[in-house]
Amino acid sequence: MAKPFQEGAGWAFRIRIRGEALYRSGFKSKTEAARAMDALKAERCAAPAQSGRGAHRTSVGVAFSDYARERLPYLKGASQDVRRINRYLRALRLPVVELTPVTLVKEGRRVYWDVTFVEEPVRVIPASLTAHRHRSPRTGIAWARRARRAIGPANSWPAR
Repeated sequence: MAKPFQEGAGWAFRIRIRGEALYRSGFKSKTEAARAMDALKAERCAAPAQSGRGAHRTSVGVAFSDYARERLPYLKGASQDVRRINRYLRALRLPVVELTPVTLVKEGRRVYWDVTFVEEPVRVIPASLTAHRHRSPRTGIAWARRARRAIGPANSWPAR
């Protein structure tokens, strides 16, 4: 069981909830730290479990794959989302999303698409575009670097 401890001029605590290590400090008394710890524990245990590995340890590519599998079948405009998602998946050399139109009702909801993941063959770039692609800031390397980042709070995308 985690307990508050004295740290410098105040009190702090460390606790692990659902595999996530949490640290809070700056409390004036031991009882204030214990109350905050109990409140944090109640809040985190009452919240639904995070899907996958959580926001700080899931890459953008894996998150997009999960989104495509779970949400796209129910969206009419999924074809636009697939184009955006596949750009990231190609940069990471992951299987790309392919949609097949269907019409059925599943669990009381309308299903518009059947989502499958397919290995895409290597794309042939016309010789006329190779010079342009090497000068472009959105080369495969830049997209792959951005897509490999974990989804985080505010620092997940660089400012342009």
